[in-house]
Amino acid sequence: MEQGLTKLKIEAFKGPKFRDKDKISGLEFTAMFNPTTFNRKLEIEYQDGQGFGTSSASKKFKKIKPQDYNIELLVDGTGASGIEKNVSDEVAQFLKVCAEYNGEAHRPNYVMISWAKLILKAVLTTVDVSYTLFDREGVPLRARIGATFSGTVDDDLRTKEEKNSSPDLTHSRVIKEGDTLPLMAERIYGNSKYYLQVAKANGLKNFRNLKPGEKLFFPPIDK
Repeated sequence: MEQGLTKLKIEAFKGPKFRDKDKISGLEFTAMFNPTTFNRKLEIEYQDGQGFGTSSASKKFKKIKPQDYNIELLVDGTGASGIEKNVSDEVAQFLKVCAEYNGEAHRPNYVMISWAKLILKAVLTTVDVSYTLFDREGVPLRARIGATFSGTVDDDLRTKEEKNSSPDLTHSRVIKEGDTLPLMAERIYGNSKYYLQVAKANGLKNFRNLKPGEKLFFPPIDK
């Protein structure tokens, strides 16, 4: 992949393990422009343990809720940016990837959102599409997609993470167009944080300059 601006990409998966074999081939969305806003919300629940007749109480930890991510994307069909897109088609593709009911899984798809070093495993919870510009015939020329995703973790991976266990895998993968090292590390190990160790193992001086067709080795990772 040539050096340059990394575009946000959303890929659809059949299940919460986000394995290569669960990826739905050809079902992905690449943003025309990277997010204009990106908000992350973390909510921690505590339980009051205050007894009758007391004036105060300590907060007892209950649970950490899945993180919510609010993303706003712009779709432009005017050609002013040098890229001509059909706004209706782009919005439809986003909804197909993130919101369309999957008859095989009996639910909407799981999605992996990747943007440079950012990797999110999530499901779409809400989406708001605002059309802000039209041509003389009423065809939309510009739209804003406001989407909220809720983070999701497979139970097996969650158990490993809570026990602070690290993957012990050995793999090799051929780089494909659009791959990033953090994204590939996420697919192999279940966590993108190992990308620097993979870069070191493969002698990569610039992990952003991956070339399609080349092979990378993903060694066992120590704790």
